[in-house]
Amino acid sequence: MQAELCDKSGKLYANIELPATFEEMEDCLEKIHSTSEDSKVISAECLIEYDLLDEKELEPCSLYELNHFTALVENLDEVDQQRFKSQ
Repeated sequence: MQAELCDKSGKLYANIELPATFEEMEDCLEKIHSTSEDSKVISAECLIEYDLLDEKELEPCSLYELNHFTALVENLDEVDQQRFKSQ
């Protein structure tokens, strides 16, 4: 998943591939001179191979939260994918 992150002012942006390591996330935050509390993920390309996020809207969220979610989604088996889609 490719995510776009912006700082609190909305003036600085950075992209990151998720799931990412802690160091990669810290580097991304450093690029926009921000912390996880002062920044938000404002957009993300869906996990195309799963197609799980079709018609689901992403609200601005924490980089760490979205990274955790992405890691979980990548490990879903077919049964779990169907359960997720139906919610």
